Amino acid sequence: MTGTQQNLSEVVKKETAAAHAAAEKILVKSLHGMKNREQYAAMLSAFYGFYQPVQQSIQQYITKEDLPDKEQRRTASLLLQDLAYLGMKTTVNKCNNLPVITNKEKAFGALYVLEGSTLGGQHLTKMLLKNEALQLGESDLTFFNGYKDETGAKWKSFIAALNRQSGEEEIINAAKETFVAFKNWLLECKI
Repeated sequence: MTGTQQNLSEVVKKETAAAHAAAEKILVKSLHGMKNREQYAAMLSAFYGFYQPVQQSIQQYITKEDLPDKEQRRTASLLLQDLAYLGMKTTVNKCNNLPVITNKEKAFGALYVLEGSTLGGQHLTKMLLKNEALQLGESDLTFFNGYKDETGAKWKSFIAALNRQSGEEEIINAAKETFVAFKNWLLECKI
């Protein structure tokens, strides 16, 4: 790796680009093929089955000193809120092949993926709103709306925290592992 602490986030982005694109391809294909609210509920359930246990693992290793607003960061509970809005009974299975998070560096790598999805969520919200079969309004998309108007600022503050970290290789490997595990989970869930 040739990065330095000052540009760690750019190195992580570059090194995880292929894994990110592979996961995104599956997700976008699923969204384009979504024909009803049941399929949307199944997607939300799949997201929860991955995000909740990953988020729980991350919380053990990142402190408020590392990321002062960690408690306000995107939570998997928003997925449950969106599922409740739909009013559908759906089974939530938990992913068994999660990224291994055993320290702060790996937690930051995994959190890079989860926090980065708030930016992508803005684009997904637009796609979901255009899908007339889903009959969704913007207020129905709490998870994909991320931090709403604060999404850019939250991303920048996360990147600043990430850039203060050491352990570049562990961070990169954990981010890659998280993207791959998420892609594999989406395939397993057949969304």
